[in-house]
Amino acid sequence: IAWENLETARLILDKMISSSEEKRLRKLRLDLSQIHLRLGDLQRFNGRYAEAATDYEKCITIREKYFGPYHRKVADTHYNLGLTYMSMASEGDKKKQKSDDDTSKKDEENHRNRALKQYLLGAKSFAGEIAQICGVKPEDIVSDITTDENDENARSETSLALKEIRSRVLPLESETEKVLVDDLKEILDEIQEIIDEAESAKKAIGEVSELKARAQAAAEGDGGEMLNPDGSTTTIGFGTTTAAAAQSSSPQPVMMVARKKKKK
Repeated sequence: IAWENLETARLILDKMISSSEEKRLRKLRLDLSQIHLRLGDLQRFNGRYAEAATDYEKCITIREKYFGPYHRKVADTHYNLGLTYMSMASEGDKKKQKSDDDTSKKDEENHRNRALKQYLLGAKSFAGEIAQICGVKPEDIVSDITTDENDENARSETSLALKEIRSRVLPLESETEKVLVDDLKEILDEIQEIIDEAESAKKAIGEVSELKARAQAAAEGDGGEMLNPDGSTTTIGFGTTTAAAAQSSSPQPVMMVARKKKKK
């Protein structure tokens, strides 16, 4: 019912926008952006991530037109879109556990890198808003901060980029908006944690996958020794019992990204 109500409201606003005068368009379009945001939230909570991503992107397009790139409402939507792509990456992890399909692996990596890109764009929006509040040009803080989402080192590059952003906004202060500035800096700290946790989780997933592959290879042979990551060896018997035990005892990595504080 909630989705139907939001979709109906979206259709009504679309019609109103097409026939409205210019002076009314701003309010109507911003109302439409809010509907896209809520539709995105609803789709994400129900696991329809592709649909959620589309609504978040439409919301960002409208909000950037009227608020510019350095605004809290733009940053929040980038953040939500990042959560969506990270959830899609998590779904890719699950498929990868069941299949060695190269397509699933590639999709999982692409979604994860897109999530990192959105987190960084959100961080740049937050940092730009801090700069504006403190009387500094946002471009002086974030314009030269870029990463390549297709680079195999996207995670580490994004982490370093965000650390640079945080170092630049750290000395910025505002006598009249101190609480708000501190609040925005805390959000940047939280985004840093999310990116760094994504990096750690990816490394853990790689180690577990490698361990499983070695166990499987040893189990399919006539027995032998499996070299562990720490240099030690594990003897694998003729049967598959030991290998099965090794697989079942391995932790099942699940990428969980949750906002630690809800900030509006």
